[in-house]
Amino acid sequence: MKRILFFIVFIGILPMLIFSQETQNSAKKQVAILEPMAVTEEVGIIHRSMVRGEMVKAIGRQEGYAAFTRQDIDQIMNEHNFRASGMVDDATRKRLGAMQGVDYVCITKITLDGKSFYLEASLVNIETGQISNPASQYGEFNSGSSLGCLVNACEKLAAELVGKKQYTTQTLEDCKVNLALFTEYAKVKNYADAYEPWMNVYTECPSLSKNIYSLGVRILEWKIKQATTQEEFKATFDQLMKLYDDRIQYFGNDSKKPTPAILEDKASKYNEYFPNGE
Repeated sequence: MKRILFFIVFIGILPMLIFSQETQNSAKKQVAILEPMAVTEEVGIIHRSMVRGEMVKAIGRQEGYAAFTRQDIDQIMNEHNFRASGMVDDATRKRLGAMQGVDYVCITKITLDGKSFYLEASLVNIETGQISNPASQYGEFNSGSSLGCLVNACEKLAAELVGKKQYTTQTLEDCKVNLALFTEYAKVKNYADAYEPWMNVYTECPSLSKNIYSLGVRILEWKIKQATTQEEFKATFDQLMKLYDDRIQYFGNDSKKPTPAILEDKASKYNEYFPNGE
């Protein structure tokens, strides 16, 4: 009787479990890992297979991303002339996305020179053709297994591709110190002293804190007011607009201020400075 009851309950909740898993998977950004490109003749099939396999696992371990390969995806991309530049027409991009069910394709290049290797990678949005967070890693094969070197390099590549660049301990510590400095300065509206430590964190550790962007708007608006030439004004204003784009890149999935809200703020700020759409 207990076995029958357990079976009935299990059958009842199975569709819910399947639906829950499908919902989680659909919420993730789907990334197709293409066959790596060989830049030098020394790159063989084993190297390409190793990098592709490790990139599948490394991307799949990133929160919010799912990676996969399909036997025919490279052929389909080549047939439609899809290249790293993403310069194909909108209709083709959308058709490719529908055919493969992917949001991005990951393009990697391998260069070998003796015991040294150099990996380049980028994510290409299948809809827009935009390249996100191009990343690179250099390494050398040691006397042990070459797989360990490639695994480590692919892990770092994957983190950087999704906007989670892995920093050295010293760089991260320096960024934390500068983050505290510019935050305190900005709170009391001392933007002159806030600018340099803010720029340091923004440049070196752009994914460290949302304060880089929320307080960065205030700092750059202060700098715009200090502009003495039209060229200086335009350069700083362009930097302000890019700040919004970078916030989307690193914090676009934030529940409190998601991408649509950031774009709305960007448009509002543009209209504030150029009310006539100049």
